[in-house]
Amino acid sequence: MITSVFIGLQGLYATLMYIACSQFQKIRANISLIGNRRLNRMQGSEDGPASEEMVEQLNVCIRHHQDTLTYVHTVNADILSHIPYICFG
Repeated sequence: MITSVFIGLQGLYATLMYIACSQFQKIRANISLIGNRRLNRMQGSEDGPASEEMVEQLNVCIRHHQDTLTYVHTVNADILSHIPYICFG
């Protein structure tokens, strides 16, 4: 019984960390898009000032990153803190 709960918690933890990793990949992709748009504007292929738009997009990425870090810390505190008690308790 204890072994199956332990294995189940490991699977849950791995799944939740996979979700966090996918969020970090989305953030990376969004930041790359912002950088590519900036590079295109610097090379003259797009017109107009976009600094406010880029700053807003970057702020969204920063908030997403902070939310994802909060999620990771919460998962670590909630799941990892219970594993020793299940195994050895």
